[in-house]
Amino acid sequence: MLCTTRVNGKDLTIKGRELNPEDDDVEVDINFFEQSYSPAGLTGFTIWEASWVMVRNVLQDRLKDKLQGARVVELGAGTAFSSLVASALGANVLVTDLEAVVMGSILPNIIYNENENSTTDINTPTSSSAWQGSRRVGEGSVSAMSLDWMTDVALQVIDNDPRDADLILAADTVWLCELIEPFVTTCVTLMKGPKNPPLYMTFRDRSTDKSTVFAGSDELFECFRRNNCEVNVLDKIDPEDKRKGGLVTLCLIKLASS
Repeated sequence: MLCTTRVNGKDLTIKGRELNPEDDDVEVDINFFEQSYSPAGLTGFTIWEASWVMVRNVLQDRLKDKLQGARVVELGAGTAFSSLVASALGANVLVTDLEAVVMGSILPNIIYNENENSTTDINTPTSSSAWQGSRRVGEGSVSAMSLDWMTDVALQVIDNDPRDADLILAADTVWLCELIEPFVTTCVTLMKGPKNPPLYMTFRDRSTDKSTVFAGSDELFECFRRNNCEVNVLDKIDPEDKRKGGLVTLCLIKLASS
Protein backbone atom coordinates (compact mmCIF):
# COMPACT_ATOMS: atom_id res chain seq x y z
CA MET A 1 0.00 0.00 0.00
CA LEU A 2 1.36 3.41 -0.99
CA CYS A 3 0.21 6.73 0.46
CA THR A 4 1.31 9.91 -1.33
CA THR A 5 0.80 13.42 -0.02
CA ARG A 6 2.36 16.85 -0.54
CA VAL A 7 3.46 18.80 2.53
CA ASN A 8 5.09 22.23 2.47
CA GLY A 9 6.23 21.70 -1.11
CA LYS A 10 7.66 18.24 -0.38
CA ASP A 11 6.15 15.12 -1.97
CA LEU A 12 6.03 12.28 0.55
CA THR A 13 5.39 8.64 -0.32
CA ILE A 14 4.73 6.27 2.57
CA LYS A 15 4.93 2.53 2.06
CA GLY A 16 2.67 0.57 4.37
CA ARG A 17 0.74 -2.65 4.64
CA GLU A 18 -3.04 -2.78 4.47
CA LEU A 19 -4.65 -5.03 7.05
CA ASN A 20 -8.00 -6.28 5.74
CA PRO A 21 -9.96 -8.19 8.40
CA GLU A 22 -12.24 -9.61 5.70
CA ASP A 23 -9.37 -11.05 3.66
CA ASP A 24 -9.05 -14.83 4.01
CA ASP A 25 -5.52 -14.87 2.60
CA VAL A 26 -2.78 -15.15 5.21
CA GLU A 27 0.26 -12.96 4.59
CA VAL A 28 3.56 -14.26 5.92
CA ASP A 29 5.25 -11.63 8.09
CA ILE A 30 8.95 -11.55 7.20
CA ASN A 31 9.73 -10.08 10.63
CA PHE A 32 8.12 -12.97 12.52
CA PHE A 33 11.43 -14.48 13.61
CA GLU A 34 13.08 -11.18 14.57
CA GLN A 35 14.08 -11.04 18.23
CA SER A 36 12.22 -7.77 18.76
CA TYR A 37 9.07 -8.97 16.98
CA SER A 38 5.79 -9.07 18.87
CA PRO A 39 2.16 -9.26 17.72
CA ALA A 40 1.72 -5.74 19.13
CA GLY A 41 4.36 -4.52 16.69
CA LEU A 42 2.49 -5.86 13.65
CA THR A 43 0.43 -2.66 13.51
CA GLY A 44 3.62 -0.71 12.85
CA PHE A 45 3.41 -1.51 9.14
CA THR A 46 -0.01 0.12 8.63
CA ILE A 47 -1.18 3.74 8.33
CA TRP A 48 -4.12 4.12 10.72
CA GLU A 49 -6.79 6.83 10.63
CA ALA A 50 -5.52 8.33 13.88
CA SER A 51 -2.25 9.02 12.07
CA TRP A 52 -4.16 11.16 9.59
CA VAL A 53 -5.71 13.01 12.52
CA MET A 54 -2.22 13.63 13.90
CA VAL A 55 -1.04 14.96 10.54
CA ARG A 56 -4.06 17.14 9.73
CA ASN A 57 -5.22 18.37 13.13
CA VAL A 58 -1.90 18.61 14.98
CA LEU A 59 1.08 18.97 12.65
CA GLN A 60 -0.57 20.97 9.87
CA ASP A 61 -2.90 22.94 12.15
CA ARG A 62 -2.02 23.40 15.82
CA LEU A 63 1.76 22.98 15.61
CA LYS A 64 2.64 24.10 12.10
CA ASP A 65 4.30 27.34 13.23
CA LYS A 66 6.10 25.69 16.17
CA LEU A 67 7.85 22.83 14.38
CA GLN A 68 10.66 24.75 12.67
CA GLY A 69 13.88 23.62 14.35
CA ALA A 70 12.08 21.76 17.16
CA ARG A 71 13.48 18.46 18.41
CA VAL A 72 10.62 15.99 18.15
CA VAL A 73 10.36 12.35 19.25
CA GLU A 74 7.65 10.07 17.90
CA LEU A 75 6.79 6.95 19.88
CA GLY A 76 5.52 3.81 18.17
CA ALA A 77 5.97 5.56 14.85
CA GLY A 78 5.16 2.58 12.62
CA THR A 79 5.49 3.81 9.04
CA ALA A 80 6.96 7.16 10.24
CA PHE A 81 4.11 9.00 8.48
CA SER A 82 3.68 11.66 11.18
CA SER A 83 7.45 12.03 11.59
CA LEU A 84 8.04 12.59 7.88
CA VAL A 85 5.30 15.22 7.76
CA ALA A 86 6.79 16.95 10.81
CA SER A 87 10.20 16.93 9.12
CA ALA A 88 8.76 18.38 5.91
CA LEU A 89 7.43 21.23 8.08
CA GLY A 90 10.90 21.89 9.53
CA ALA A 91 11.16 19.71 12.63
CA ASN A 92 14.15 17.56 13.57
CA VAL A 93 12.54 14.22 14.35
CA LEU A 94 13.75 11.10 16.15
CA VAL A 95 11.51 8.25 15.01
CA THR A 96 11.18 5.31 17.41
CA ASP A 97 9.57 1.88 17.45
CA LEU A 98 10.53 -1.76 17.94
CA GLU A 99 13.70 -2.74 16.08
CA ALA A 100 11.82 -4.94 13.60
CA VAL A 101 9.56 -2.00 12.69
CA VAL A 102 12.49 0.42 12.46
CA MET A 103 14.35 -1.86 10.06
CA GLY A 104 11.34 -3.08 8.07
CA SER A 105 9.22 0.05 7.83
CA ILE A 106 10.69 3.26 9.26
CA LEU A 107 14.16 3.29 7.69
CA PRO A 108 12.92 2.33 4.20
CA ASN A 109 10.39 5.19 4.31
CA ILE A 110 13.00 7.68 5.55
CA ILE A 111 15.48 6.71 2.83
CA TYR A 112 12.80 6.75 0.12
CA ASN A 113 11.75 10.30 1.07
CA GLU A 114 15.21 11.76 1.67
CA ASN A 115 15.83 14.99 -0.23
CA GLU A 116 17.75 14.64 -3.47
CA ASN A 117 21.44 15.60 -3.21
CA SER A 118 21.16 15.24 0.56
CA THR A 119 23.87 13.90 2.86
CA THR A 120 23.46 11.73 5.92
CA ASP A 121 25.60 14.08 8.03
CA ILE A 122 23.99 17.40 8.87
CA ASN A 123 26.47 20.02 10.03
CA THR A 124 24.95 23.33 8.93
CA PRO A 125 24.33 25.95 11.67
CA THR A 126 20.59 25.89 11.04
CA SER A 127 20.55 22.18 11.82
CA SER A 128 22.32 22.28 15.17
CA SER A 129 19.30 20.64 16.80
CA ALA A 130 19.23 17.68 14.40
CA TRP A 131 19.53 14.22 15.93
CA GLN A 132 22.67 12.24 15.19
CA GLY A 133 22.50 10.20 11.98
CA SER A 134 19.73 12.35 10.52
CA ARG A 135 18.70 12.57 6.88
CA ARG A 136 17.14 15.60 5.22
CA VAL A 137 13.43 15.32 4.50
CA GLY A 138 11.83 18.58 3.42
CA GLU A 139 12.91 21.52 5.57
CA GLY A 140 13.75 19.32 8.56
CA SER A 141 15.55 16.09 9.31
CA VAL A 142 14.78 12.56 10.45
CA SER A 143 16.75 9.97 12.40
CA ALA A 144 15.59 6.62 13.79
CA MET A 145 16.28 4.41 16.79
CA SER A 146 14.73 1.31 18.30
CA LEU A 147 12.88 1.97 21.56
CA ASP A 148 11.11 -0.81 23.43
CA TRP A 149 8.61 0.41 26.03
CA MET A 150 9.21 -2.73 28.08
CA THR A 151 12.82 -1.66 28.74
CA ASP A 152 14.19 1.32 30.67
CA VAL A 153 14.83 4.21 28.27
CA ALA A 154 18.25 4.91 29.79
CA LEU A 155 19.42 1.39 28.91
CA GLN A 156 18.58 1.94 25.23
CA VAL A 157 20.41 5.24 24.67
CA ILE A 158 23.34 4.92 22.26
CA ASP A 159 23.72 7.83 19.84
CA ASN A 160 20.54 9.77 20.61
CA ASP A 161 18.73 10.33 23.90
CA PRO A 162 14.97 10.70 23.32
CA ARG A 163 14.66 12.45 26.69
CA ASP A 164 16.27 15.50 25.07
CA ALA A 165 13.14 16.44 23.12
CA ASP A 166 11.05 19.60 22.80
CA LEU A 167 7.91 17.71 21.81
CA ILE A 168 6.58 14.14 21.81
CA LEU A 169 4.14 12.63 19.31
CA ALA A 170 2.18 9.38 19.54
CA ALA A 171 -0.42 8.45 16.93
CA ASP A 172 -2.67 5.49 17.76
CA THR A 173 0.13 3.61 19.50
CA VAL A 174 -1.83 1.91 22.29
CA TRP A 175 -4.41 -0.64 21.21
CA LEU A 176 -3.87 -3.44 23.75
CA CYS A 177 -4.44 -3.16 27.51
CA GLU A 178 -1.03 -4.70 28.14
CA LEU A 179 0.61 -1.73 26.39
CA ILE A 180 -0.89 0.97 28.60
CA GLU A 181 1.51 0.79 31.57
CA PRO A 182 4.77 0.50 29.57
CA PHE A 183 3.65 3.20 27.14
CA VAL A 184 2.76 5.65 29.89
CA THR A 185 5.99 4.88 31.77
CA THR A 186 8.00 5.64 28.62
CA CYS A 187 6.07 8.87 27.99
CA VAL A 188 6.55 10.08 31.55
CA THR A 189 10.27 9.27 31.38
CA LEU A 190 10.60 11.48 28.31
CA MET A 191 8.40 14.23 29.78
CA LYS A 192 10.72 14.35 32.80
CA GLY A 193 13.61 15.19 30.48
CA PRO A 194 15.43 18.54 30.70
CA LYS A 195 12.82 20.38 28.59
CA ASN A 196 9.68 18.76 30.07
CA PRO A 197 8.23 18.20 26.58
CA PRO A 198 4.46 17.90 26.17
CA LEU A 199 2.89 14.88 24.48
CA TYR A 200 0.44 15.25 21.61
CA MET A 201 -1.43 11.97 21.24
CA THR A 202 -4.19 10.62 19.02
CA PHE A 203 -6.02 7.57 20.33
CA ARG A 204 -8.82 5.45 18.92
CA ASP A 205 -10.85 3.57 21.50
CA ARG A 206 -11.38 -0.02 20.37
CA SER A 207 -12.60 -1.35 23.71
CA THR A 208 -15.97 -3.05 24.13
CA ASP A 209 -18.00 -4.16 27.14
CA LYS A 210 -17.22 -7.79 26.34
CA SER A 211 -13.52 -7.44 25.58
CA THR A 212 -10.66 -7.19 28.08
CA VAL A 213 -7.99 -7.11 25.38
CA PHE A 214 -8.34 -3.71 23.72
CA ALA A 215 -7.27 -0.55 25.51
CA GLY A 216 -9.94 1.99 26.47
CA SER A 217 -9.52 5.74 26.83
CA ASP A 218 -10.64 5.74 30.48
CA GLU A 219 -7.93 3.26 31.48
CA LEU A 220 -5.27 5.04 29.43
CA PHE A 221 -6.04 8.52 30.76
CA GLU A 222 -6.31 7.28 34.34
CA CYS A 223 -2.86 5.72 34.05
CA PHE A 224 -1.44 9.08 32.96
CA ARG A 225 -3.14 10.83 35.88
CA ARG A 226 -1.74 8.29 38.36
CA ASN A 227 1.67 9.27 37.04
CA ASN A 228 1.14 12.97 37.85
CA CYS A 229 0.08 14.04 34.36
CA GLU A 230 -2.60 16.41 33.16
CA VAL A 231 -4.75 15.05 30.31
CA ASN A 232 -6.40 17.69 28.13
CA VAL A 233 -8.81 16.43 25.46
CA LEU A 234 -8.53 18.87 22.56
CA ASP A 235 -10.93 17.27 20.11
CA LYS A 236 -12.88 14.13 19.26
CA ILE A 237 -13.10 13.23 15.60
CA ASP A 238 -15.45 10.80 13.89
CA PRO A 239 -13.34 8.80 11.41
CA GLU A 240 -14.59 7.70 8.01
CA ASP A 241 -13.90 4.00 8.63
CA LYS A 242 -16.13 3.02 11.55
CA ARG A 243 -15.34 -0.70 11.41
CA LYS A 244 -12.10 -0.40 13.34
CA GLY A 245 -13.17 1.42 16.49
CA GLY A 246 -14.84 4.52 17.85
CA LEU A 247 -13.96 8.19 17.83
CA VAL A 248 -10.37 9.38 17.49
CA THR A 249 -9.46 11.45 20.54
CA LEU A 250 -6.81 14.16 20.25
CA CYS A 251 -5.05 14.91 23.54
CA LEU A 252 -2.38 17.17 24.97
CA ILE A 253 -0.65 15.59 27.98
CA LYS A 254 1.80 17.34 30.31
CA LEU A 255 3.41 16.72 33.66
CA ALA A 256 1.17 18.27 36.29
CA SER A 257 4.08 20.25 37.71
CA SER A 258 5.23 21.71 34.37
